[in-house]
Amino acid sequence: MDARNREIQRMVAGFSQVGMCLGCHRGILTVRVSRYGYFWGCSRYPKCYYKRNLTGQEMVEYKNS
Repeated sequence: MDARNREIQRMVAGFSQVGMCLGCHRGILTVRVSRYGYFWGCSRYPKCYYKRNLTGQEMVEYKNS
C-alpha cells in the first residue's frame, strides 16, 4: 500500500459514521473514497450499493477531524 492510500485510510478511519443506510436499512453509512472523491457508502457493500455524495459542510467537518 502506498503512502497516499495509508493517509486516506487513516483519515477515513477517524471520521464518524452518519447513520443507517437508506437503501437496505441494515448497514451503516461510512466515508468511502473513490477516484472521483469522497462519498457515503453502505458498510454492506457489495450486497448493498447505496451511496451519496458528501455535502460541503460534511467535507469541511471531515477534513477538520
